[in-house]
Amino acid sequence: MENMPPNEKSVILRDVAKASHQAIISLLGESITDAVLFHLKRNLERNPFEVLWENPKVFYNGLREIFGQEGCKVLVMGLAEILAEKFGIDLNPRGLVNLMDSEDSRSVKELQKILKEIANLYASSEKGGKVDE
Repeated sequence: MENMPPNEKSVILRDVAKASHQAIISLLGESITDAVLFHLKRNLERNPFEVLWENPKVFYNGLREIFGQEGCKVLVMGLAEILAEKFGIDLNPRGLVNLMDSEDSRSVKELQKILKEIANLYASSEKGGKVDE
């Protein structure tokens, strides 16, 4: 995935952002979601979903700064449950927390695989399209 064409990566990130935005809204409401994403972008100094793709631990730490340790875990597990239900994927909530809170390169690759699957399913459900495998 490291040698992925830039356009493919941007499509994946766009669709992951949209799917995640919808999931966060269902947990927190639209205003709080917008505030959280604003603070993440400001604190991370770039698109939070690019950070999630490249360094999930930094993204997770950004959420932890906003919600605290337990609040961050609850949010990520809630997102996992919503995304798993919406897209019919096997996404273990605690497993997602562990992947995001790890700096291990295997964890990053596994999370990227999950994000790509979410992007594919989102694209299929919203536009009838699919990101190339």
